[in-house]
Amino acid sequence: MAPLENKFVLVPVSLRIFLLAVTFVVGTGGIMLVWGLVSDSSAHNLASQESLETSGEVYEKFDSGLASPNRRTVRVKNGEGIMDTLLRAGTPRPEAHDIIQAIGEHLHLRKIPAGQPIDLIYPPVVDSLPASKIVHLESLTMEIGGGKFLQAVRSENSWSATIRARTLEKRETFTTNRIKSSLFVAAQDAGLPMSVISEFIRVYSHVVDFQREIRKDDFFEVFYSHEYDHDGEPAHNEPELLYLSLTVQGKALRLWRHEEPQTGIVDYFDENGKSMKRLLMRTPIDGARMSSRFGMRKHPILGYSRMHRGLDFAAPKGTPIYASGDGLVTRIGRNGGYGKMIRLRHANGYETIYAHLSGYAKGMKKGIRVEQGETIGYVGSTGLSTGPHLHYEVHLQGKSLNPLNLDIPLGRTLTGFELTAFHKMREGFENRMSKVIAYQ
Repeated sequence: MAPLENKFVLVPVSLRIFLLAVTFVVGTGGIMLVWGLVSDSSAHNLASQESLETSGEVYEKFDSGLASPNRRTVRVKNGEGIMDTLLRAGTPRPEAHDIIQAIGEHLHLRKIPAGQPIDLIYPPVVDSLPASKIVHLESLTMEIGGGKFLQAVRSENSWSATIRARTLEKRETFTTNRIKSSLFVAAQDAGLPMSVISEFIRVYSHVVDFQREIRKDDFFEVFYSHEYDHDGEPAHNEPELLYLSLTVQGKALRLWRHEEPQTGIVDYFDENGKSMKRLLMRTPIDGARMSSRFGMRKHPILGYSRMHRGLDFAAPKGTPIYASGDGLVTRIGRNGGYGKMIRLRHANGYETIYAHLSGYAKGMKKGIRVEQGETIGYVGSTGLSTGPHLHYEVHLQGKSLNPLNLDIPLGRTLTGFELTAFHKMREGFENRMSKVIAYQ
């Protein structure tokens, strides 16, 4: 299927009442960005300060919480009240006080949980929302459960709040774009939600090396559904990714969603019913460049040559690090030159090590089990390190392996009744997708 440049279409439910209804939930947290393009493998040996600066700019944009030029989402932090959250978002104190008074008539403010998202809507004339500039709010909304949300609205110089029922409408979207500079930028330019970009990257990380294999004019296709409220704003739940395709150097890798009937586990399979999931992901981090390879090298701090038993990925401090496979945490804590590190034990005798971390994900401790793609820690520069990066090692039966040369087989292949059901669901997705494309 040829790509349609920067198309982004929302199809109302009324247009889809004759279509199959499918529900599925996409997991994982947010991934910040993906590697830029390289013309050949030798490019990895070049210094790339420009790439690092670009990565930092993108991370800063994410940290701002901007959902659109006039909309911003902030979350209540541990130990904060809504007043603290509003002040942190740059709301003037008198205005924040008026908002709190209006909200307090409907909610017990001390019971607002940490992590609660609050949508802040600004006047349409605002082009951007820099943290240093005071911009007065126009309205505020927050989910309160039970299919309801609270909305506070400015009226001249006063604020009022009401609780309204949340009416959600599921819409389906087909998006495609060519890659000019990076997959992330192309996906963002096409209007893909961040959670869809995150899931897309996670799925293809098993079979595509984004750093070495992506070329200019490769392209992607995504078909997903999401729920929107009566104002056309997306719901806080995650979009449902139904079909995805990545064409790399002329070869299309097409995948469809499938939910295992007994367990409810969602995976993605090709047209033959074969999963793209491997025991270990190729790389456990996004938004990074490879700064050092496996093999003998002169240590940048110790000054003498010794074996480098892993890969180094340079990335901004705080970048999420993912478990490259399902496993058990066998060690966590400081370990000499490794600094803060985590060791995971996987199936079939494999182990992985993640070193120089700045910190660990909440709840990480020895003896717990983690899932592939789960955030386990964050990039740092602890131990013998000249700057923020992840040092990543893979071991098999105690022997160090080059992660770039791993030949780990793909996951399971559907058979029998499950394969038949998959083909039927795939046909349904394709029919619905063709209607969306025709509509645009």
